[in-house]
Amino acid sequence: MTSVVDANIYPHASGEAEKTVKAHSNNQELVFYAGWFCPFVQRTWLALEEKGLEYEYREVNPYKKEKEFLDINPLGLVPAIVYREKALYESLILNEFLEDEFPDSKALLPKDSFERARCRLWIDYLTKKFTPAFYRIMQA
Repeated sequence: MTSVVDANIYPHASGEAEKTVKAHSNNQELVFYAGWFCPFVQRTWLALEEKGLEYEYREVNPYKKEKEFLDINPLGLVPAIVYREKALYESLILNEFLEDEFPDSKALLPKDSFERARCRLWIDYLTKKFTPAFYRIMQA
């Protein structure tokens, strides 16, 4: 079974997500490149919001990737960030970076190292088991 790509995807967030995008439309040192529909983007978007960080939201159309974005992530995948003129991508890596780089903001993980490790076990399980199964169901 082949999947059909919807190149006419709705071009921007709507509803409450659109309000959040508008609240983060000003220039900031931390720039978040995203596609509103992507669950991996949402993983990092939630982390940014939960930590209460200032960031600039920039929408990326996955079917019309601009050179500027491909210079940030040659794979052309969202999410990605630019911070202090350095680029990073991959949602789990970005979330760890946000936790390390902004230690004075709200913590995403518990302080206790054992409890943090338990959280990481769940993150690993969801990443390796749940997400692939979810995508198989969605693409069926």
